[in-house]
Amino acid sequence: MILTIKKMCNFALKKVEYYLLSFLNIIIPKSHNKIFIFDKRFRKDNAWAISQHLLINDRYKNMQVFYYTKSNMPSEGNITVISNGIYALWFQLRSQYIFYSYSDFRKMKPVRKQVIIDTMHGSPLKNIGYLSGNSRFKKKWKFENAFTHILCMSDFFKDIIQRSFGASDEQCLVLGYPRNDYIFSKEQVLVKLGINKKGFNKIILWMPTWRGNSRTGSNNESNIDFPIMHEDNIKTIKTTLEKNNILLLIKPHPNQLNLEILNHGHDNIIVLRNEDLERKNIFLYELFYEADALLTDYSSVYFDFLLTMKPIGFTIDDFDSYGDKRGFVVDDPLEIMPGWKITNIDELVTFMIDIKKGKDEFYEDRKRINDIVNKYKDGNSCSRIFEHLGL
Repeated sequence: MILTIKKMCNFALKKVEYYLLSFLNIIIPKSHNKIFIFDKRFRKDNAWAISQHLLINDRYKNMQVFYYTKSNMPSEGNITVISNGIYALWFQLRSQYIFYSYSDFRKMKPVRKQVIIDTMHGSPLKNIGYLSGNSRFKKKWKFENAFTHILCMSDFFKDIIQRSFGASDEQCLVLGYPRNDYIFSKEQVLVKLGINKKGFNKIILWMPTWRGNSRTGSNNESNIDFPIMHEDNIKTIKTTLEKNNILLLIKPHPNQLNLEILNHGHDNIIVLRNEDLERKNIFLYELFYEADALLTDYSSVYFDFLLTMKPIGFTIDDFDSYGDKRGFVVDDPLEIMPGWKITNIDELVTFMIDIKKGKDEFYEDRKRINDIVNKYKDGNSCSRIFEHLGL
């Protein structure tokens, strides 16, 4: 009862904030050369990639870019970093162009020729938006009224985005994700981490999705905290990696619980957290170029990794429980997961050995799914977006 009342109050406050900001947005004039980027928690995602495109291209040097984040980072070039929420709100209301990628963005109704773009957090496999069904109050919220455009990777996802957020055909822009431009950078970033790539036969990047509640830290979408690997079998994994000279890079989700399993030191296992990458000025997607394969589960990251056409292993030991609690945007998600289906330690070991041997029976499947989920297979998403906007 108390939780329900709390949800009702939060929803009411969001509605009041939406209408108040929408009113202010009407009366406050806009500047055509101001761009506001919302990245409050500084997650270095699509919004950040947009800011870097604006920074390094001289054609945008006359644009004033305001980047809102709580992270301690310096202003640079035409990018003014703002950490004060009140200042950030003022520049948001003054800007002709606004980009965001997470739900904690201060939503308001776009006015006149103002452009508000939801760059998305990723191509969804899990239920989101209207499809999530987590709360009856969410169904009353009109996601589609808070943006002029929303990014999609393909017509396949365009249909899903329309059902998830009520977006119209005109609102959906099938132009690619800005962050995916970094997949094609071909920069050698492992050396920044002190990793000698030549010292290993293969490098596997493991990126599991978040299975819990970001506010409470509790696990509420699955019956496990971390897929496959646990205290009882980590020795087997270490032995396999060492025997086959494979490096396993584990990149936990930022909200991942501080699991003891991730604190085990080993020459063939390196855990990379956000702060590790940030300290070395490395963007996560730059790792894709040097990784030989990806291990993941239901994370949208695999749709992006498909652009490399490298092998993918899917850890699905909690497939039934995860699907029952979270749900998927398609009837049979396994049909669009082109790779090894891993449900136990033996299958994980087989996957690792296959990668080492170069054994890959899923190449054609990856090519087929890649053509469905990714319309563009290049590093020009940012350019396409700004060309579409006429900037």
